[in-house]
Amino acid sequence: MTNARVSPGGYGCLFFGGGLFAAVGIGVGCYLGSIFLAWQAMQGWVETPARIQTAELVAHRGDDSTSYSLSVEYAYEYDGRTYTGTRAGLHGGSDNIGSYHQQKYEELSAYRDSGELFRCYVNPNHPAESILYRDPRWELTGLMGVFAVLFGLVGVMIIGGGVSARRTGLAQAAMRAQWPTCPWMWRKDWAAGLIEYRAGAAAFGVAIMAVLWNGIAFPALYFAYDSGVFSESIIASVIILLFPGVGILLVLGAVRAALQWRKYGSSLFRMAEVPGTIGGALRGVIEVPASVSPENGYQLTLSCINQITTGTGKQRKTSEQVLWKEERTIVHELYVQGTTQTILPVLFGIPFDQADSDDTDSDNVILWRLEVKAATSGVDYEAKFEVPVFKTDASAENFVLDESAVAEYLRPSGANPPIAN
Repeated sequence: MTNARVSPGGYGCLFFGGGLFAAVGIGVGCYLGSIFLAWQAMQGWVETPARIQTAELVAHRGDDSTSYSLSVEYAYEYDGRTYTGTRAGLHGGSDNIGSYHQQKYEELSAYRDSGELFRCYVNPNHPAESILYRDPRWELTGLMGVFAVLFGLVGVMIIGGGVSARRTGLAQAAMRAQWPTCPWMWRKDWAAGLIEYRAGAAAFGVAIMAVLWNGIAFPALYFAYDSGVFSESIIASVIILLFPGVGILLVLGAVRAALQWRKYGSSLFRMAEVPGTIGGALRGVIEVPASVSPENGYQLTLSCINQITTGTGKQRKTSEQVLWKEERTIVHELYVQGTTQTILPVLFGIPFDQADSDDTDSDNVILWRLEVKAATSGVDYEAKFEVPVFKTDASAENFVLDESAVAEYLRPSGANPPIAN
């Protein structure tokens, strides 16, 4: 069996979760929009002398951190009338982003204690409206902007994934009804025996992961530096630096994946027969829309993998256990057409005691993965294919693989690789 079914409730959860992420991103984006509109409007407000009457730094202590807010009161005169204002800045509420509140408290308390006049900005159309600091807090605005983009992007991706999954699920339901005993026919690419390694999609996925990770890691690094963490604890500094370090590795991985895609395009595994047979063989060719020119041949690996997911929520993690694996080296190509195409032969015998492809339980998946790698000058070549492998009527417990068809392309077991010039 393969391709686990997603219940209607599962699709609903995807749409709800994606909608929630998108709504949060849109909400934060709208809030930032209101901040910028207010800032623009306040450029026409009139600067007016103000006397600081009270200034207090209010601490709000939670379980894990302490946030701060400013409580102020000031008096000013406008058009012959006296008014009292309490608005300090554009952003309301409390937070612990940087040292903004502490710095402003020190400034205002100094004016309060000295009795000197400060300044405020007054709305000439409604003189009762005033503010002490009319410029946005750029560090907070930047962080919220990143937050809005990330949440909105994740929300759109989840909704898009839900739509795609629902369409795929409906198509697979029809195929299951048509082929109830042939699970390899339930996936369009498997049924056709044409399995593509989408290098562009892989590069895009790594790039999105890099953006999401760095969108959190580097703002956190900035605020940790601004709050003085690096001068207080070496251990905390090392831990904090690990996150942007991982982010840099993700960026490098995204660049490598993009270069690999540009150089080699998207490879295709064309199966000779569907499915690969337990107690039989996996046969076909790998088609690369480019010239590879390997230094030491091509390393092909066929693996049976048990993909196990454990835990819930933040503790949820996925690990892979290799149940069976065979490796072989192709010393030269089956066919090369200039710089536009490279074709590699694929032939593996599969023992009779191995397990079928099966992802009916998403927490305990059996998958068969065909991988090919080749070291080249510049960016190395690499492709991965999830292939259908099942027991069929053709399965034989005493099956022996005949390698004569590909013998001339294989490096004998134990042979040393050729020395590259």
